[in-house]
Amino acid sequence: MSDRIVLRALASKPKSLSLDGKGLVELPKAIGQLGNTLCSLSARNNKITQIPSEFDQLIKLAQLNLGNNELEEVPSCISHMIQLEKLHLYHNHISSINPLCIVGLTHLTALNCNDNRLQYLPSQIKFLTALQVLSISSNKLTTLPDEVTKLPRLQQVHCDDNQITSLPETIGSCRQLKKLYVHKNCLKTLPESIGDCRSLQVLDVSSNQLSCFPRNLQLLKKLKELYYENNPLLPQLPVPSDQCSEVLCLRELATRSIVIHIRAGNGKVAHVARQHEDVWLSVCHAGSCELCAKPYVNSWLECVQFVAVGQVLPLVLDKKRCIPIRAPLCSYHCFNSQGHNYYGVVEYYSTSQLDDNQSH
Repeated sequence: MSDRIVLRALASKPKSLSLDGKGLVELPKAIGQLGNTLCSLSARNNKITQIPSEFDQLIKLAQLNLGNNELEEVPSCISHMIQLEKLHLYHNHISSINPLCIVGLTHLTALNCNDNRLQYLPSQIKFLTALQVLSISSNKLTTLPDEVTKLPRLQQVHCDDNQITSLPETIGSCRQLKKLYVHKNCLKTLPESIGDCRSLQVLDVSSNQLSCFPRNLQLLKKLKELYYENNPLLPQLPVPSDQCSEVLCLRELATRSIVIHIRAGNGKVAHVARQHEDVWLSVCHAGSCELCAKPYVNSWLECVQFVAVGQVLPLVLDKKRCIPIRAPLCSYHCFNSQGHNYYGVVEYYSTSQLDDNQSH
């Protein structure tokens, strides 16, 4: 059946060819002879294990669908398909992506590798400069490389159902990102820089291990859908604090003082600080107290503020439900001051947990 289809195709030189669901174990080599005309090839829902080398002649191909087959690697011939715009490799047995296969795909706008066995993405993914949709759900990924955030046109990332423990700190570089699906992973925190994804409209972080949201979440003014179910979010349970002050080490005090001078525009202090790499690194990573705006470096009080979703994200429909927003404070002096609604974050244990800890 497939041979007859290919023979007819060789005679008519079509722009598109479908071999879906034909029970194929391999694709006919003769398809390579359509290199000057074929723009779209679909061979999904077969049992294909490898692609003939003759396919490297398909230099005009813009769409290739090899989904739901038995490929164990990305076909090397894809590196010659430099006009490729959409590549579907979902539901195969691919465990890694050979960087040589993708570095030349500068026209690729959509890559679908869902439901494979990928354990990591190569750093060379940054060369997919036209990529708009990256779909890598249901794999074995534990992290996303920083290079993903260097894709200037990226609009959608689907990486749900993996084992991802953190998102890149540089996620804020994705200024065109509109949809981020990362549910059913192992995230414990979201980077503060996610607030720089000003185009974000859909954020799905449900079924992770989040206890609170970053304070820059409120910068996502275009966000319309926020999904956060099945996370161990902090409960609003007030617990009194007896501590009135803390003892800060000399390094913390000195670095805070340096940061204050630099933020006030003292160029001499900044110049000297730059001469000491460890000091400058601490200065660059210093945070600001949510209450008094003074800096902190390595010592602060982890607090949250419970805010109605609609108060910080006006376009999200679930407006009345409160969520914990991270709000670090610089000292117990600020924490114990009157008139604020920040809650300190403490670990609490059930009776059974305490009994378990004492028995070990």
